[in-house]
Amino acid sequence: MTEYIHTASSLNCWLTCPQKYYYKYEQGYKTSETIPAFLIGTAVHVGLEAFWKGEPLEGALIATARYMLDEPYFKRDGWIEGLRIQAYIGGYYHRWLKDRDLYEVVGAELEFLEKGRAGKLDVLVRRKSDGKLVIIEHKTASKFAKADDPSSAYWSKLSMDTQVCFYHRNIEDMYGEEPEVIYDVIIKTKSTPLKGSARKRKAETDAEFAQRKYDSAETPSEYGARVRRVYREEGAERYIRREVHVTKEDVDRKLEELEYVIKDIETAPRTFSTFRVRNTTACNSFGGTCEFLGVCTGLELLDDPKFKKKEKLHSELTVKEAQ
Repeated sequence: MTEYIHTASSLNCWLTCPQKYYYKYEQGYKTSETIPAFLIGTAVHVGLEAFWKGEPLEGALIATARYMLDEPYFKRDGWIEGLRIQAYIGGYYHRWLKDRDLYEVVGAELEFLEKGRAGKLDVLVRRKSDGKLVIIEHKTASKFAKADDPSSAYWSKLSMDTQVCFYHRNIEDMYGEEPEVIYDVIIKTKSTPLKGSARKRKAETDAEFAQRKYDSAETPSEYGARVRRVYREEGAERYIRREVHVTKEDVDRKLEELEYVIKDIETAPRTFSTFRVRNTTACNSFGGTCEFLGVCTGLELLDDPKFKKKEKLHSELTVKEAQ
């Protein structure tokens, strides 16, 4: 009998598209292509993990740089993102270092596994002023998400968010007390190095003008310094921490919904061999096109070089999975 491990990510995947879940968590495939959003998010998490483990800024930047050096993306197309990430980490320290001593860190990148439910919290802390247990979840968001607007849907929908409720209940079960949940958001930038603003002179050739314009453009070093300065000086606008207001009733309702999801997942292989519902509304999203679109439409096969088998179904966890 198959032993299932359910995480917030895998449950959300099923809710997004059961066919995608089948490819990722039953067949164990993933794309071999670079997913920039994943690499960027991981790099930021490396730096923030160092923060909560008490490392100085230099240590966090070194840890982040080591991660990025191992990823070819940051050496090629993602060099601008690498400079932005350094700015995010530096600005985070400038914004929040003075508040770090307000908490006792219970664990950073803290895993749990109980009755087939598993997860990894970014940070679990205990607030020194009142002894309250607090889950802190790191997020990066574009300006478009409106995370800087407390009245936006970004915040209001979190009372029924799978990850929030899933983590809340599991930590409550583990520690015997109801935790608080704080979203710790970094607003990302889409800025790029400034192009040269020179105007063509009457006496110069097109080649001479192009060279002079190139010479007057912002260098990578200048761009990096500018973005770091922005994230230091605009900390209140770029770094948002807010409590997620979630009640026991919210968590109970969501966990009841997830029990139905889990039942569907665990009974699907006995009901159908390989058949899963394809949710065509999820083929495209703000994050891009689903990596398995070509497989669903018959243009690609899972044994194409584009895909490879995952070593673990839940790669974010260190727990051993049943074979």
